Amino acid sequence: MVKVKNERRVEQHINVERCFLRFVKWVSCAVFLAFVVFNAFSNTIMMSNSQDNFIPQRFGDNFSLPHESKEKILSQPLQSLSLHHSNGSTASDSVHEIEENLQSESRQSFVKAYCDLGDEDWWPPINSWKRRTPAFLIIGAKKCGTTSLFSYMKQHPSIVKGRLKETLFFIPRRFPYWEKPKNWESKVLVEPSRSHMYSKDYPVDSMRNNHSRISFEATPDYILYSNHSTKAILCTIPWVKILCILRNPIDRLFSHYNFLKDENLVGQDYAKRQKKSFREWVQDDVNRLREAGVVLPLNASASMRKEFFGSQEEVAAWKRYLKTFWGEHPVARSLYAFQLEEWFSALRSIGRDPTKEVKIIREENLKRDPYKVTNEIFKWLNLPEHEIMSTKNSMVTKYSSKLDNTTRQALKNIFYPYNQRLYRLLGEEWQGIWD
Repeated sequence: MVKVKNERRVEQHINVERCFLRFVKWVSCAVFLAFVVFNAFSNTIMMSNSQDNFIPQRFGDNFSLPHESKEKILSQPLQSLSLHHSNGSTASDSVHEIEENLQSESRQSFVKAYCDLGDEDWWPPINSWKRRTPAFLIIGAKKCGTTSLFSYMKQHPSIVKGRLKETLFFIPRRFPYWEKPKNWESKVLVEPSRSHMYSKDYPVDSMRNNHSRISFEATPDYILYSNHSTKAILCTIPWVKILCILRNPIDRLFSHYNFLKDENLVGQDYAKRQKKSFREWVQDDVNRLREAGVVLPLNASASMRKEFFGSQEEVAAWKRYLKTFWGEHPVARSLYAFQLEEWFSALRSIGRDPTKEVKIIREENLKRDPYKVTNEIFKWLNLPEHEIMSTKNSMVTKYSSKLDNTTRQALKNIFYPYNQRLYRLLGEEWQGIWD
């Protein structure tokens, strides 16, 4: 009897061992399978990272990134806003690649240097109302027809103007960086900057509810303060397109003088309303430009100009001039080349092509054929054609006298090297137009 009981105990013990071994076997298999799956997933992630790309399942899908990765990934591709195409396709249909610029070293450098993203996506999803608010800006230049251009643009049924023609939102003395306002070198706080802009200057509810509309504003000082406004604008609204209208720099300058004279504003001291002749007014600004180091002597050699133009020395001189001398900056506003170079450089630094994202028109062409020019702009904005109604410009300047030939020739000598520089920047169709 005792023997039988012992055999049963041995048998039970063996069964327990067998169950335990089976359990260990199953656990081992489960661990091994988990390891295989984890390893395969890790390899996939590593391969994805090695391509320096971040590709959502479909461009235009909403996606978010951890805060610490935003400066690395920068969320959205740099493509022009496309709302209406001639073939009926939408913006997201026309965009197929986002790889090349997402990890652009220059884009990362731009954001790190100038933008504080906080928890904000630098590039909202392409179907977001923010990407249409604003969709483009008229940046200048002053007394080149910006008021006429603004009035034509807002006639298109798909274009909505901002609260004012000139919101002045991004110019230095108005753009306080929100909470870090003390100097031009502060980083732009993107989220509060956008909040202030939308609360003040754009019909947000209308833009949210109507997906076919785009908005804009026109502040001519954005080109003058290019070394500041480029950073403020491209941190806050990096998707925006840039529209600019230019005029013969001498005619622009003379129009500027007569406009201020008509308003009794000529002179550096506005409180005393000093009366100055055109030559005196121009000479004052030339002296300020020379004092700041912006304008080289007329007898400067071609090699000296070539070395100076576009240099850090010129950039520093321009900043010094704008910071030191507040006022109308009459001659400086006609030095288009430097200001546009700043815009082109800033756009390239975030991976955008200025030849596609910037449209520059001539005031003379707009005056001659406003219907043709405006429809070229609508096409550039991917909008259907629209026949505008020509409007009388309330800002047309009254001239009390003509510009004498001696003064015109002196101004030609000042502007000649800057015009040549502009022609090289803008291409063949601009060659010699103001010589």
